Amino acid sequence: MTEWSTGVWNMPQSSTKICVLDDLLAPALVEQGYASLQLHKVPASTIYVPIRHIDSNEQLLAELGRWFAPSVTALLATYCRALMQKAVAFFDSQLDGFEIWTNCLTKCGPNVWVHLDNDEKHRRETGQVLTPLFGSVLHLGPIDGIEGGATFFCLDNDQIKLEQIVFKHLPWDSLISLVAGSGVSVPFRGGRTILFDGKLAHCVSPFILDNERTPRLTLLVNGWSRPIKC
Repeated sequence: MTEWSTGVWNMPQSSTKICVLDDLLAPALVEQGYASLQLHKVPASTIYVPIRHIDSNEQLLAELGRWFAPSVTALLATYCRALMQKAVAFFDSQLDGFEIWTNCLTKCGPNVWVHLDNDEKHRRETGQVLTPLFGSVLHLGPIDGIEGGATFFCLDNDQIKLEQIVFKHLPWDSLISLVAGSGVSVPFRGGRTILFDGKLAHCVSPFILDNERTPRLTLLVNGWSRPIKC
């Protein structure tokens, strides 16, 4: 299993990318986001912002303002614009919009959930898995007091192997054994953004928190080339 921090990783003989960007959002805003978004959890398939709104500061603030308080709205608008600037440099397909949600974890069980980011409502209705152009994870916090909790990616494109792991809860050791040397782990760090190919299976590695009142909190923003149901 490969582990690394900042930079851009390209899968050999492939366009698959994982980009690790530290401090894309200013530390003070990361701290603010960690405090605010613990109180305002957002499920997947809830918020979808068309790209034309991201291009317009006024429209972006109005769109996000439907869901969040003004201070959180301004923070998310800043992050979405910064993320879009980075994303268009790495992924050249045309964007339709951003799906935005959060993931707040206070405990880690014996198994990990291996999955593909996808249009969840479409998958429930049809069984078809439609993946985004790219996914992204912003580690909001905690800044310290966490051991583990990396974002783990499986780079193997063997369909038989993927069928054994995707959308399944698996023991961590079993997953590592199954993917052998085709896994990449990006360590958890407050303020770190991971921008990745939307076709990559991934999961949160096991973690221990010093205090369950300081959860592992992430902001997820997926870039879609087509509208999704929210």
